[in-house]
Amino acid sequence: MKTVLLVVLCVLIAPGLAPYDPARSVGLPWQAPDALFWCGTDALGRDVLSRTLHGGVAMLLFSLMATVAASLAGLVTGLVLLVLPDRGYQLTALLDSILMLPPLLIVMMTYYALGPSPLTLLFAIMLLSAPFTARFIRALAEPMLDSDYVMVARAAGDSTGLLLRREILPGVYPALLGDGATRLAGAFYLFSAASFLGINAVGQGNDWASMVRESLEGMVLNPCALLLPAVSIASVMMLINRAVDRRGHG
Repeated sequence: MKTVLLVVLCVLIAPGLAPYDPARSVGLPWQAPDALFWCGTDALGRDVLSRTLHGGVAMLLFSLMATVAASLAGLVTGLVLLVLPDRGYQLTALLDSILMLPPLLIVMMTYYALGPSPLTLLFAIMLLSAPFTARFIRALAEPMLDSDYVMVARAAGDSTGLLLRREILPGVYPALLGDGATRLAGAFYLFSAASFLGINAVGQGNDWASMVRESLEGMVLNPCALLLPAVSIASVMMLINRAVDRRGHG
């Protein structure tokens, strides 16, 4: 988790290092890197370095929001599956049907069905992430129901809600944080893919994936305009995935 927090901190403080306003045209279109513009300019003459330093904030903050929402929804759903096993089969079948569909297809269908808005994209990512967390929580908490301390709590007359709050939640909370890092990587990937396809209502296109899409036509004139945001996306994904792997082997 320390690596994830470090990534978030670096992305948040990066805009303060930008030499220019990322929305302002400060040079010629597709200008090659030079002493004034270390990474050149884009199609509108905006400084690529400044845009890159600003471009990760919207992506990462939105991915964090989607991860928190999906983890909470998955936690609640997993506990419902745990305490209502009979009705849980129907809900499990619904979750399985969602997991069988291609993720980008669900994002596109949700986006065009509900309209372009940040809440629509948030709902689509949450819809794709929550089933994984729900299954994880159910599998983790199910053996706890047969543990000695839960049996004692039941014999003492604890209600189901009290049992979940006192006995089950403390046991699944650390694992939920680890699963959250995995969900964060998935949310970041989905946001990047949706933004690259033009399905983006967050940040007005001022994100790394939108920069990659916009720079395709000028990649020969200024390769940095394409490579810098692409490398930024890959670096964040790599660091988050390494943090998840280290936690899994720890």
